[in-house]
Amino acid sequence: MRFLLGMIFGAFLLFAGAYLHDDHSSDPALQQRNMVNWSVVSETWTAAKTRLQKEWTQLSSTKL
Repeated sequence: MRFLLGMIFGAFLLFAGAYLHDDHSSDPALQQRNMVNWSVVSETWTAAKTRLQKEWTQLSSTKL
């Protein structure tokens, strides 16, 4: 029973998070490109991975 409720709650959080992200975009150009569109999700994920890799490289090359 807990597993089923967890799945339902997780799905609710997923859709609520996507809705809030789409609804609270401050840039008018981004409001037309909702996160529900999979190509937008792919571009956002790729940009996040690239930035994370860049930051990790910068952090790992810094000597303490």
